Amino acid sequence: MNNNNIWITVPTYWGDYGTPDNPPCIDFDHPTSPNGEGTLYRTIESLCQLPEDFSLLVVLAVTHKEYLDKSRARVLDILSSFRNKKIYLVTPEDVEQINSFLNLSMLRMDSYGSIRNVQLFIPYCLGAEYIVGIDDDEIIEDNQYLKKVITGLQGKQGPEDWQGPTLTVRVSIESVVLKLWDAWKIFFLKKITS
Repeated sequence: MNNNNIWITVPTYWGDYGTPDNPPCIDFDHPTSPNGEGTLYRTIESLCQLPEDFSLLVVLAVTHKEYLDKSRARVLDILSSFRNKKIYLVTPEDVEQINSFLNLSMLRMDSYGSIRNVQLFIPYCLGAEYIVGIDDDEIIEDNQYLKKVITGLQGKQGPEDWQGPTLTVRVSIESVVLKLWDAWKIFFLKKITS
């Protein structure tokens, strides 16, 4: 198993349910308040206990654009506790920049499905062979979890042997868009890791 090609992605949803005068731009079923604690820290902490080497992408979505700065600051504060890990953050602004660079409106952050596309696209462009999605309110207690998931993807075990929640994909995508991305991903990687 080549651990350098394993990515875990964690979407995290911040904001509130809005008001009649200010409804949410995006409706999520359990957003974390920008002033709240949420569950992201516990999820990241549990993932950082896994023995394998992997990269972690946190995808930040907000219910209202005005919550982005405060939510990003809160998420960066949470992630700062794990500086020794390869953790990257992507926000709606980053997605807009990617679309602008590619001159396409390919990626969006306006639904669960489109956020999953971001979870797949970014790691793939950065060389992922395996992508494992974990919700921001999940705790992984089995330290063999990632090994079991990857082994299952390699066809050595079936899903009945996996324990824990996951969205897992064996990546095999070909696209001309990715050639454009290759020219820009080094800049983007530096930006999301700073």
